[in-house]
Amino acid sequence: MKPVRLLFLLLTLGMTAACNSNEEHSGDFGDIRVSDTRLLEQVLSANQTEGETLLITTSGAWSSSITHAAQGSQKDSEEWLELVPDHGDAAGEYSLRILAQANESGSPRHATIRILCGASSVEISVTQTELLQEDSPVTHRTTLHSIVEYDGNEKSGRHMDFAFDEQGRLSAVTQYDGEAVERAHRFVYTGETQMRYTLTGPDGQTPVRTMEFEGTFSKTGNKVKTARCVEGDTEYNLDYQYNNYDENLLKFIVYTDPETKEEFRRDYYNWNNGLLPYCQTVQWRLNDDWTSEKSQSYLMDEEDPSVNKENLPYTSLLGESPIDIALLLVEDADIFHACGFYGKTNLYLPYEVITEQGTNRSVQRFTYAYEDLENIPATAGEYEGLRITVQESENGIPLGTKSYGVNVRID
Repeated sequence: MKPVRLLFLLLTLGMTAACNSNEEHSGDFGDIRVSDTRLLEQVLSANQTEGETLLITTSGAWSSSITHAAQGSQKDSEEWLELVPDHGDAAGEYSLRILAQANESGSPRHATIRILCGASSVEISVTQTELLQEDSPVTHRTTLHSIVEYDGNEKSGRHMDFAFDEQGRLSAVTQYDGEAVERAHRFVYTGETQMRYTLTGPDGQTPVRTMEFEGTFSKTGNKVKTARCVEGDTEYNLDYQYNNYDENLLKFIVYTDPETKEEFRRDYYNWNNGLLPYCQTVQWRLNDDWTSEKSQSYLMDEEDPSVNKENLPYTSLLGESPIDIALLLVEDADIFHACGFYGKTNLYLPYEVITEQGTNRSVQRFTYAYEDLENIPATAGEYEGLRITVQESENGIPLGTKSYGVNVRID
């Protein structure tokens, strides 16, 4: 298992992913333009908690309302659907996320989202199907416990352990080689808006790096906004910038002087259609020139159910945890990106990760095999729920295959 490194220590060049054109399905509704009218009618499964993201362009400020239809024999409707964002204060392009609660009833339900801008309106029809027997959610609660590396069928001795605080937020990631600690990442929260990060080496005591973060932090997601980092005698600051219509991190900048904010490093994130970050770009300034050093791109197969983090096998293991376990295993992994501190995360796990630096090109290919849900024990304990296999090559030369067992604790 390769040591996890911090992204601001990486130098990554990204490649912009191509976006699929939906112009033939776009719709003009006067003051509102919709990128794909096919998304105005959506059907969600009982366990599906997010619909398709819809892009709209408005000529001015806009608002929205949601009408929930009464379900079954109920006289009063239950609110189960949410639009994010639910309004806009100015003209522009907005990426609308449709969020739903799981439908644990035996009846389908329906809601209508109405968007208003000037004299124009658009309606989005959302239906969520009833809960079928095969869709029944797992009744126990699981928490990520460890990722264990295997060489063949034998444990290599290297593993990564996780700990969480009383509110379910990540509090520690500790990397081991056998019984010896290689490094430990600690996360201590002050309320919901401040977090202190500490990286220690093998002694587990002496800080190698400390960072003070401002942002929002919860067990289901985090969004860092600013940070101050101290590493030895060096101190620098980071500002994180997101787009104005959802939670996609666009870039962060690194600077030493908080007054002038003169940058010596930039990290860029390229998103496809406001949803998936296929790649990330990092640049830095050397001798007054911005120089690209390294790239890491993530390829995803949206048709493969094993990589969809909203599908039942994955949610039964990690629930709403923002941790992306595959990103902990990539070349030069970023602990903050992988652990969900950069706002919205990927909906899909990668099937291939390409890392390029200079003339070197490494490729990692991932496959995922879930344990049969019927074999989940009824009693509390630790349990391997997922095996991730990674084939690695460098400059076209195979380096071998390793596998990683993802263990959860069942309460």
